[in-house]
Amino acid sequence: MGARAVATWDRMVPDLTTGQFMKIIEEIPTLMKIKLQGMGEPFLNRELLDMAGIADKSGMKVVANSNATMFNDEMTAKIAAGGYHARPISSMAMKANGSKRGACDGLN
Repeated sequence: MGARAVATWDRMVPDLTTGQFMKIIEEIPTLMKIKLQGMGEPFLNRELLDMAGIADKSGMKVVANSNATMFNDEMTAKIAAGGYHARPISSMAMKANGSKRGACDGLN
């Protein structure tokens, strides 16, 4: 179960909850780094920042991949203060015809 996940593109899987996350941390006390992601934008999970804070207070490094679609001034301030050690941003997007577009498309 990811922070935000789908089993297939046509069926949603429930988001990881803070309670489930805390159970994982308790069961694996030697965990040093955690990557919060799934098959979709992890910041759609409303509990993600809480989970990152819990992990940070437990001494873990926290990483989450994002396409930054959920970022606004409030969200970026929370992310900056919330215990993340890396904030990779995906530059991939979809063209209107459904094909993938990378950050360098159109530069030739």
